[in-house]
Amino acid sequence: MVSKIGHRQKEEAFLLKSVDYSDNHRILSMFTSSQGRLDFIALGAQNSKKRFSGVLDYLNCLRIDFIKPSRGSLLQLESVELIQEYTALRSDYDRMQAALSWLKLLHQVLKPYGVVPGLFLLMNEGFSALEQGDGLWEDIVFRRKALGLLGYGLQLEYCTHCGNSEGNFCHFLLEEGGMVCESCHPLKKNPIMGGFFSKFPWEFSTEPPQWLKDRGAQARKILDEAFQNYFAL
Repeated sequence: MVSKIGHRQKEEAFLLKSVDYSDNHRILSMFTSSQGRLDFIALGAQNSKKRFSGVLDYLNCLRIDFIKPSRGSLLQLESVELIQEYTALRSDYDRMQAALSWLKLLHQVLKPYGVVPGLFLLMNEGFSALEQGDGLWEDIVFRRKALGLLGYGLQLEYCTHCGNSEGNFCHFLLEEGGMVCESCHPLKKNPIMGGFFSKFPWEFSTEPPQWLKDRGAQARKILDEAFQNYFAL
């Protein structure tokens, strides 16, 4: 068992994963604002209403108080306060699934203490946008922006070889970091119908044109493929 002797800290955080431990405790992975992903033990968390106030849950932005023990690898979570509850995400299945998939994704790709500048802000902005949107557009914007912040920005607007942005067909090549036109593709098979994704602002606040909405599932498939291959998911 970890000792309580250590340095006390506070952070803003999102819960990424929670696992029951022993009869009354929980092991937690949390995404924090300034230290990246941290892993905790929350003693008595299964029954404690005073220290955790029933808010230690997914889809909440939290302020956490914790101790870094002098020994042991797990930090000790002492208390939790609610900063913001994204209630609208809980009442819509598609939005909730998108939000939970982001949390799962970050738990998979982030290493402990791995700080990625801008990623915590992206999560907050994404959850706020998701409460107002239909889910699909916000999902693909989050995934593309997250990839970029993690060091894997993709070029989807024009050919990475020649700069061409015209045509009804193109190809997505991970090894090229984005799209390649038919003329530059070495194999000339498995084309992406619809061509390049135009230089349209990929922002939460932007209303996408209908053609981009129609290709939303295609864009998400490309981004999922990138995550799976870059991070061996």
